[in-house]
Amino acid sequence: MQVMNDSNRQRTVDDIFNALGGPAAFARGVTEHGRPAVKVSPSGAGEMKRRQSIPVDYWIALVEFARSRNVTWLTYEALTFIHAKKTQPNLLKIGEL
Repeated sequence: MQVMNDSNRQRTVDDIFNALGGPAAFARGVTEHGRPAVKVSPSGAGEMKRRQSIPVDYWIALVEFARSRNVTWLTYEALTFIHAKKTQPNLLKIGEL
């Protein structure tokens, strides 16, 4: 299990798209690694990037795709922190409770 460090805590949705090659590559990878019901179009991925939010329904396929691309910092914990800090800017850093 990868431990969150300070650089991981600063990651953003833009970092996810950049690490995976942009919205079109994100769409292909999530669709390929997802279950049959998980499909994402390039325009849908672009909208996720614009909104700075990736629906949780895509997270399993996204983490599997990231692993296949050796993007090891992209974990469920990282996704949770990225999305939580948007609505809770004063969120304690993980492990500081």
